[in-house]
Amino acid sequence: MMKLGRLINIAFILVLITFMFHILAMGYNRWKIIRCKSCSGNVSVHTIYTSLTQRCYLSSFSLDQQSLSGELCLSNKFLYPKKKGDAELCLNETLDQQYTECSSHTYSKQCHCDYALGTKIILALTIVAAILLGLTILITHFMLLSAEKNIILFVIGETFLIISFLAILIALILVGVYKTQDIDELKYKRTLNAMSGMPINSKELGRLRNSNYSITVGYSVGLEIIALFFTLGTAIFFIFLLWVRGRSGEQSAESD
Repeated sequence: MMKLGRLINIAFILVLITFMFHILAMGYNRWKIIRCKSCSGNVSVHTIYTSLTQRCYLSSFSLDQQSLSGELCLSNKFLYPKKKGDAELCLNETLDQQYTECSSHTYSKQCHCDYALGTKIILALTIVAAILLGLTILITHFMLLSAEKNIILFVIGETFLIISFLAILIALILVGVYKTQDIDELKYKRTLNAMSGMPINSKELGRLRNSNYSITVGYSVGLEIIALFFTLGTAIFFIFLLWVRGRSGEQSAESD
């Protein structure tokens, strides 16, 4: 039982590290980095960083003949119509305030701000993973305190880790699938144009995007990949714990 207690201690540390990397990834605004390749010197916004819920603009400006830069972070929401028939109205309003239409709250009542579909799915998956990893920490801590080392706790912990692993894996895949989503909605108004009956040809959109912008993943994705591998490693370690727990149970039964 002493050996099992030490192994549970290791499991607790592994889950804690996994949770830490996942929360750090969720918190930083470097999931995607969008750089303008064709922007001239008079364009203030050259780089855009995105997090799960925010969109940050890296702006350059001059003050007393000195070149300075600053970062402005706003909600990563876009303007959409409440009804499809109002799509053209909302489209015209976004053209007037391309970067700040949702934060200024000056849009018409026929429009509303919301996250894009891909952002909603990725956000939901990362929240599910965070909740389950947090619960696994509590379960592992309870396992340390419990004298009986109930096998049900091991099974629940393993189940939560497997679901967390799948949630993080799918979220990372979707980051790649929806890699161009933010710039498509922000600059080219893909959804609004489609709802207005003026859809942009996919090939033409791709050509415009590729000639004007470079899109790369940031270090937040790297942190999430580390969290993914730690989740997998911890899940495998929990299987080993289940085996050790089963062996210790058999030995206790034989000694009785």
